[in-house]
Amino acid sequence: MQIIITLLLAVVALLGLDRFMLWLERRGHVSWRRTEREDITAAPRVDLDSLLSGRGGPGGGQAS
Repeated sequence: MQIIITLLLAVVALLGLDRFMLWLERRGHVSWRRTEREDITAAPRVDLDSLLSGRGGPGGGQAS
């Protein structure tokens, strides 16, 4: 019987938190849903080899 009560309390807590997050989102306090996919091709690309070579970039010295 205790397991059933514990499971019911867990379900009530999850539903309560879900409603609370939706309420906060409606009021503009949080924005946790993504509306569109982020375009990762627009981000600058850096290869690991160029980071480890020590040529160019900020710092300009050899990596130790």
